[in-house]
Amino acid sequence: MVSWEYIAYSNLFAITPQFDYAAKFSEGLANVIINGQNCFINTEENIVITLASDIISLGAFSEGMASVNMDDKSGYIDREGRLAIPAKFSLNPVYYFAEGLALAKLYDQTKWGYINKSGDWHIIAKFDGGGSFSQGRAKVRIGSEWGYIDREGNSIIEPKFSEAGEFAEGLAPVKLNHQWGYSLYTKHKVQYNVWLLYKLSQPTTMSRYSLDFRKKIVEAYEKGDTSIRKVAKRFLVSPDTVRRLVKQYRLTGDLSPRKCGTKKKSI
Repeated sequence: MVSWEYIAYSNLFAITPQFDYAAKFSEGLANVIINGQNCFINTEENIVITLASDIISLGAFSEGMASVNMDDKSGYIDREGRLAIPAKFSLNPVYYFAEGLALAKLYDQTKWGYINKSGDWHIIAKFDGGGSFSQGRAKVRIGSEWGYIDREGNSIIEPKFSEAGEFAEGLAPVKLNHQWGYSLYTKHKVQYNVWLLYKLSQPTTMSRYSLDFRKKIVEAYEKGDTSIRKVAKRFLVSPDTVRRLVKQYRLTGDLSPRKCGTKKKSI
């Protein structure tokens, strides 16, 4: 039988190989399967949550909540393992909590909204799609067009984009009329602007991405329950960019842009 384990940066076993399956750590906990039992362990190798046989873990903890599958519906458990939000939401896909809210839709409905940590609708389900909150704003889709709302569900940038990404450092990448640009929203005055338009054929180098944006990409992937392509689509970057950033972080623990002409050291 193949056993999973955890290693530290030193490449030594930090936790003894013993698991049938092991996911990534997030907020000090990781989902594992040991002897057929679905659990969460801490970094000291202690089992802190044991899931019931009818509950399947779907993702890592985020803001103290983790998504689970019960009877082909999704709900959320807290750090004590209690079912904090009953399983009544769609499984495809499942979103983690960000800034106190999670995008969700009831399993037998088609519209998306945002729930709080009590499982109540904070923003009523009325959208055809959406994304996680970042900097107090979230992208939402009405029909085929994307726009942005605030935490109260108010429209702050009207839906008009064919594609849209998350806000970082006050800007969000958007696609309008076959061109890419950045959407801007100021806190004190509702303002929409698209600037620095790039043609689709113009290449984008990794050096243009800020450190904050790089961290968001890696954090989204490291939370688990996702893929390189899903993260790339979410942040509107190429899959290769996600792979390079994840690899850089795992090898160096740093995401700062590399200086041009810097040669890799031989190992």
